[in-house]
Amino acid sequence: MASSPKRGRLLVVLALALAALVPCGAAAYAARVRLDVWYDGLSISDSSILVGESVTLDASVSGEDVDGVRYNYGWRRDGSWDKGSWSTSLQNGSGLQSSPEWTFKPPVAGTYEVFVDVVRPDGIAVGTKVVSLSVDRGWTIPSELSLSATSPQNTGTKIVMSAPATGTRADRVEYRYSWTRDNGADSFATSYVSDKSYAFTPTHSGDYTLSVDIRDKDTGQVVTLKKNFRVNRGWELTGLDLSYSKPLRPGTKVTWTARVSGNTQGLKYNFVWERDNWAEWGSTARSGDWATTNSKTYTIGGSGRYSFYVDVEDQYGEKETVSVTGVRGFSASDARDRVISVARGELNPYESGYKYENALTAAGGTLCNYRHGWWCVNFLWWCFREADQQDIYGTSGMAVEPDYLANEFKSLGAFNGSSGLQGIKVGDIAFSLYNAWRPGQTIGHGALVVGVTDTTVTVIEGNGVGGGVRTNTWSRWESRWRGYARPAY
Repeated sequence: MASSPKRGRLLVVLALALAALVPCGAAAYAARVRLDVWYDGLSISDSSILVGESVTLDASVSGEDVDGVRYNYGWRRDGSWDKGSWSTSLQNGSGLQSSPEWTFKPPVAGTYEVFVDVVRPDGIAVGTKVVSLSVDRGWTIPSELSLSATSPQNTGTKIVMSAPATGTRADRVEYRYSWTRDNGADSFATSYVSDKSYAFTPTHSGDYTLSVDIRDKDTGQVVTLKKNFRVNRGWELTGLDLSYSKPLRPGTKVTWTARVSGNTQGLKYNFVWERDNWAEWGSTARSGDWATTNSKTYTIGGSGRYSFYVDVEDQYGEKETVSVTGVRGFSASDARDRVISVARGELNPYESGYKYENALTAAGGTLCNYRHGWWCVNFLWWCFREADQQDIYGTSGMAVEPDYLANEFKSLGAFNGSSGLQGIKVGDIAFSLYNAWRPGQTIGHGALVVGVTDTTVTVIEGNGVGGGVRTNTWSRWESRWRGYARPAY
């Protein structure tokens, strides 16, 4: 201990304190005459006691000048110099003592180093001697917290925590049981009780820390035992299945079934649907109460884009949700009319096309022929996107090169290349070739059909004859026509 940096600092403090206590005359005398004081030994009445008991220390000194010798008593617990783990007569304000005997009552259990500094009448420290003292609590506890179940377990499983103290003073011990879930998302703690075990039933899944604080009622000393524990739900929601006639139309029945595995007993279900970002919605709970089965059938109403959800909740209130979103539920005429309405709203003979091209590149697309100015099908892309029908615009939803778009529809079996545009309808995309800008090109222009007669076809087209966005009517037998595509309205 004498070599410890902290102990060294204590001796320096002791020396400075002693220097302040010694008169100048005594210091001068000490310089001329060496006092005869010897520190022979330090004895302790008992080296092992129970907490609450006392020991007596006796410093043995000899020599002709023992009269006026003073003593600084001190102790350190468990090798620590932390606050509360050590004390001396000088440090605690008692000052140097005149008696070589000292009665010490340790505050808590632990392994102690008890020491006495001997100081000559002239204020010179003779030395320090140390004895060891073991202070036992009088009770012992297990090395770890005992649990009645191994991790992991499912919610609803009772878990008993225990760490009973044994020994002659075990009756002085009290316990506080606690748990936290998911780093403090939820927690609970008892007050200090005499019960040697505690049972609780977790109702929510998560990662738990289970603890017991074991406190000595006499000294206040606390020992804590902890153990981590995983709690799982006894059920798992793995997905949602939708069943309906395709394409989904207003008035069509949709059956949605929650896929749940594990222990499904006691589960309840809330089936939720919404149309067009919650412009209209309904749910099982909204119209009455939660269902007890995992499947429900609903007949959709108006045109729009639908999302379906299922909330699953167990008897403990733990809940999980699964969904299928963005399901097309348009009537063919409504989907078509939305696209045409957007196109009519863009009629402008002075439109340059940058409005549509910039929007395309911002969305991650590539310009027709990799340059500005060839924006006929770029305009069509804009109309389908603004009408929320982009998912039926070809296969990629992004093609703005006429040849590429026609080929996408061909891959879907939705392209007709017959002469005279036989069978063409309003809402179709008519393809033609005015001039080619690359070798081998067979289609160079696309337009939205808004009117059909036996001999003519009326289209809204961007970057067509006359420039801008215009409505033009052409003979169905024009040699420029290459066919038409029909989106899956």
